[in-house]
Order: sequence, then structure tokens, then C-alpha cells
Amino acid sequence: ACVAPFAFQGRFIDLPIAFILGAIVGILQLVLAPSNELYAHVFEVSAAVVTSFLGRAFGSINNGELFCFSALAQSSIALILPGYMVLCSSLELQSGNIVAGSVRMVHALIYTLFLGYGITIGASLYGMIDRNATSSTQCSDPLGREWYFLFVPGFAMCLCLINQAKWKQTPVMTAMALAGFCVNSYCSEYFGGNG
Repeated sequence: ACVAPFAFQGRFIDLPIAFILGAIVGILQLVLAPSNELYAHVFEVSAAVVTSFLGRAFGSINNGELFCFSALAQSSIALILPGYMVLCSSLELQSGNIVAGSVRMVHALIYTLFLGYGITIGASLYGMIDRNATSSTQCSDPLGREWYFLFVPGFAMCLCLINQAKWKQTPVMTAMALAGFCVNSYCSEYFGGNG
């Protein structure tokens, strides 16, 4: 719920649904995947399918005017994106461990493709059920940037809890996350079109 506004243009009305979808992903990841080895192999795809299906279902209410489908579908799987895996592989490649870095990078790429595949399947399944389902990839009337300064520290605190950071490290980590977001956000405004 905290990542939806500043990363995916979510609005206040989207936050409870994003929280529920994120909780579903958490249950799938922390309860079902460890208890069943067969399910653990398809966790990523199934989580993306379920959340995008439900995200499109909620996003299609009132002809797509009530909830934002793209924010719901993307923010619910934000915590299972392979960011840390890509970071580790990049560091290994940079330090000269070509084989280990390449293997991790390819694994992260395939993992990301599985997530994209799951989102596509879930959205398509709901589209087969409801012919008037929304397909909008942009949210209308997103929150202003001033609200992001509330949600970025909230998301950083959630990441600290998930990654079991020490409490004395949490304020510094949150401040660094906010500083990094500010630099990225304001630089992207002045250097438009430069990823």
C-alpha cells in the first residue's frame, strides 16, 4: 500500500485494495510456498496471476473510474520484484565474477519475465470473464508529490521490518531512502526522458 502512490500513481482510494492484494502475496509467499515444495516453484507466477486478476476486477468497477488497475496490479507484487538479485549480480559482474554474476542476472531476468507473464495471464483471464474490463495503464488524478514524502518513509519502514533490520539502523535507512527518492524524483523532472 505504501509503494502504490509514489511508484505506480496510486490514490488514497486504491490503498486498502493494494494492502489486501499485498497481504495475499504475503500469505502465498510466507505460508503456502514454504509448506509445499511444488507450489514454491510456481509462486511468482501464481501470485502475479491472482493479484492482476483481482486488480483488474477491482479496477473495472464503475467502468474503471473507482480504482486504478495498473497501480493495484503492480504495487501488490512490488515486494517480490528481483531488485536485490539484480543488485548482487551487478556487483559480482563489476568485481570480475563473470560466471556467478551472469547466472544471477539471467535468473533475475527470467524471474521478471515470469512475473510479467503472470500479470498478463491474470489480466487476460479477467478480460475473458468481463468484456467491459478496464485496460488502462495510467491512473487518473494521482496524488501530488508532497504526499510521496509520507509514503516513501512508510515503505522504507516496511522494508526494514521485512528485512529484519536492527531498530537502531532503521532511522538512517529510512532517511537514506527518502534522500535517494528525492534525488531521483527531482533529477528526473529536470533531465526528462533520461532513465
